[in-house]
Amino acid sequence: MPVPERPALRAAAVRRGAGGEAARDAADLELLLAAAQEAGRIARRHFGAGPASWEKSDDQGPVSEADLEIDRMLRQRLLGARPDHGWLSEETEDDATRLSAPAVFIVDPLDGTRAFLEGQRGFCHALAVARGGRVTAAVVHLPMLEQTYSARAGGGAFRDGARLVCPPRPAAWEKSGNQGPVSEADLEIDGMLRRRLMGARPGYGWLSEESEDDPARLSARSVFIIDPLDGTRAFLEGQKG
Repeated sequence: MPVPERPALRAAAVRRGAGGEAARDAADLELLLAAAQEAGRIARRHFGAGPASWEKSDDQGPVSEADLEIDRMLRQRLLGARPDHGWLSEETEDDATRLSAPAVFIVDPLDGTRAFLEGQRGFCHALAVARGGRVTAAVVHLPMLEQTYSARAGGGAFRDGARLVCPPRPAAWEKSGNQGPVSEADLEIDGMLRRRLMGARPGYGWLSEESEDDPARLSARSVFIIDPLDGTRAFLEGQKG
């Protein structure tokens, strides 16, 4: 008769599996980082030197000898280290065998070829590993700007080795009467504006999107009319407009 698996043993096995995946993804990330640095060295050698280039078919934009040299290097280096992985690159003909591979390298050897050829410095090398349709490690390297962004599943995102931290999202809620959302940012700005403006002009009235209306404003000689944060929903969704 089989012995039932104990919850503690099952949890330990899950932790061991997760630890193995984290170590694997960390190793993949180190591999991508080293390959991206080598791609940057090749790009810098070609940058401003007038590399041969031509237009791809079907209006897909330009490609240069720098793109292809970087693509060859990345394929040799990455598949040399992970020969069982698939390959999907901007500059290589697709091979359907990648669909049955345990993981796939996804690469744009030189993202921004036109800018690169025009002498602009914002081009980059984009490299990733995907497993089961999910990216588990990725690097974007901008060699001329000396910037490198990297991330791995469950391990955070970094710029030049410094962890990237998203600011906390402000508390928000829906106003009554289908008037849309309001956030703590709206109210903080409203409070600051009222103290500052009414402090400077105490005889004025006040009409704000986020303050209860005071009929006394109707008899004031002048009125401040305020929307402290016009576009709260866009603000909460991370839009910059």
